[in-house]
Amino acid sequence: MENSTHPDFNAMESSEHHDLNARESSTHHDFDEMESSKNHDLNAIESSTHHDFNEMISSFPCLFNKTPLVVGQNIREIEFKLENELSEDNDSPEEIIAKLNFYTWVEFKLGNFPMANQYNQKVFSYLKARERPNITCLVNQAHILHRLGDDVQAEQCLAKAGELRSGCGGEKLMTEVDAELAYSLSRLIGAENLNRAIELYTEVVAKQPECYAWILRLGLLHRRATHRNVFSFLASNKSVIEHAEKAVELLYVVAQKSLDSNLRRRAYAQLAVLCSQSNRCFGQADCVRLFGGANVHYFIDNALNHGRNDAWTLTECGRIMRYIDLEKAISLLVQSLLIKNHSTTLHHLGMCYELNAKKIARRASKEERKYIRGSHKNTQSKNHCQPNPSKQSFSGFPGSSENETPWSPTIRSPVKSKKLNKGDPSVFLAIKCYCEAIVFSSDRNRAARFSLGLLLKECGEFEEALEHFDQIIDVTSKDNEESCERGCERPEYRDTLKAAHKQARLCLLELAKQPGKTEDDVKQLQERAEEKRLKAVGLEADVPGHESKRKRCK
Repeated sequence: MENSTHPDFNAMESSEHHDLNARESSTHHDFDEMESSKNHDLNAIESSTHHDFNEMISSFPCLFNKTPLVVGQNIREIEFKLENELSEDNDSPEEIIAKLNFYTWVEFKLGNFPMANQYNQKVFSYLKARERPNITCLVNQAHILHRLGDDVQAEQCLAKAGELRSGCGGEKLMTEVDAELAYSLSRLIGAENLNRAIELYTEVVAKQPECYAWILRLGLLHRRATHRNVFSFLASNKSVIEHAEKAVELLYVVAQKSLDSNLRRRAYAQLAVLCSQSNRCFGQADCVRLFGGANVHYFIDNALNHGRNDAWTLTECGRIMRYIDLEKAISLLVQSLLIKNHSTTLHHLGMCYELNAKKIARRASKEERKYIRGSHKNTQSKNHCQPNPSKQSFSGFPGSSENETPWSPTIRSPVKSKKLNKGDPSVFLAIKCYCEAIVFSSDRNRAARFSLGLLLKECGEFEEALEHFDQIIDVTSKDNEESCERGCERPEYRDTLKAAHKQARLCLLELAKQPGKTEDDVKQLQERAEEKRLKAVGLEADVPGHESKRKRCK
């Protein structure tokens, strides 16, 4: 009996447990379905909100909605330049606003969201003090708030921007948005960015021909397009001379009509730069057609007559005067540095001092050449520079006649300039300027380091020069690899690497010639020099498949 009841009890218990498990499983299943449905609804709402925000903000043309070709390293370089530029007092209000809005995007792109918000607030403060509305500033703030998760505030910013766009003066405000987008694109690398910036500024100037700050900017872009390294990668239906003509036309408008003395002197400075370039690149007829009877001196004098308190103008004039009047160039660059320290200005001043050192060395070499010629005179011949009529001689070099001093390489070949000395005052100042330019740029000024390496090489300091060229190679190689990985190779990196490898090779060959080297040392140095040569040759060849990328990224 006992045994007969146990199976029933076990069966009942088993059945009860089964029912409980079934109910529990059903409850869990229902809960999971509810939770899944809830999460699905939340994701749908979030996706819808994100979609709505993107749809709302896409109607405003700003840099956040564009995808310009930019290398990460380039953005970091731009960040440094902007930080240095923000202290300039002579910028027009339009450029200050555009620069701050651009800086906001740069910091956002680098992931520095608090810093991006800080610069966005600076724009608001600047606008409030001048009672100026600005749509780009509001759209930028909406992007930052959305990224920080505050969609309610972000949508309020977009609503305000929409009210400004549809309200009184909305068309003018939207033209300002296009102008600020053009400014931002013009600050970024890439032929596509430059082309788009020129197109936008052209439309803006047609709508608001009284805004000379934008006309100056458009003239500057056309002037930039005349540079061979830019034009060769620029997809433009204009020729170089057409870009030059447009630049001259626009810059003259600013120089002659603007009431802002700072804009006028900057326009004249750009005309001086363009005139100097044209003299080297175009024929005389083209230069006369472009500038009439005006020359570089005329434009520089006019730029300086409108004030000497703008460091940017003084630097532009100084670097151009280096080819014309070295003393005046040095004076202008020193004045610029007294107003504002800048890596570019220091670099150009260093080049002026180096050029002065070379002039002194050449002058000394000419005196030495005269002495050598005089010490080799043959008293049997009264005139050593007249060809002998009895011989079929085509020159009056010594050695054309039997009675003249026999041919000697020392006499026939001009004596080379004396090797520069680090202790010479001009050389010392040049090295000092180059070093300060490198330090002031936080080691970003590769051109200054390259100039320093070349100068040290000419002073016979091959070991020290080699260190600088190798450092350029290391840093530029990393940047070049990074740009290639991002699908946007920058030709200037390849050019820099090629030049640095060539100079490093020359330094290694000179070191191999120095006394006290063992055979193993010489062999090792020569092998390293050959490696540099092969790398330079490899860089000269076009890389298959990269041509189209280089054209986009120039």
